[in-house]
Amino acid sequence: MQLLAARIVSGLPIFASKTSLYYETGWIPLFSRRKIARLKTMYKVDKNIIPSYIRDIFPDKRGKASSYTTKNSQNYSLPKCRLQLYKTSFVPTVISEWNTLPQEIRDAPSLKTFSQKIISHVNEINNNHPPEYFSHGDRTLNILHTKLRHNCILNCDLHRYNIIDSPLCTCGKIEDTYHYFFSCVKY
Repeated sequence: MQLLAARIVSGLPIFASKTSLYYETGWIPLFSRRKIARLKTMYKVDKNIIPSYIRDIFPDKRGKASSYTTKNSQNYSLPKCRLQLYKTSFVPTVISEWNTLPQEIRDAPSLKTFSQKIISHVNEINNNHPPEYFSHGDRTLNILHTKLRHNCILNCDLHRYNIIDSPLCTCGKIEDTYHYFFSCVKY
């Protein structure tokens, strides 16, 4: 549903890639949203603002098990995972994601601050910052510009996806972006 909505918003056709859609809209993909939700739960576990029956499922930090201070003492111990099914379940997954977070994000003073930091961290990883000029002006022109940017409108692009039979322009040359803007006498 998210990709369908992104196609409507951006104006890109069905054969446009998911990467193009997320880049154009600046939306966070659903797998990243699930990761953010898991990490928010882990933040609550770390700060003891979650019920004890949930907190008891998670192992202790490595620093509690040893009297020595190490660089990994703030990390949680990964539970032993004999089966792949358990290894990909919630607790081992969220612990490994938590342990890879930078310490300044984990040490956020409140859940709201943590949420803001983790969303910006995920956006940096996914590179989800479309330029301002992508959505400036008339919507029809924005859609045309988007389709040109992602090679989804000209004859050579449509021919590559087997939508039309010929990549030729009406003037007889291959219709690509250079031809369309600079050399075609019809445009």
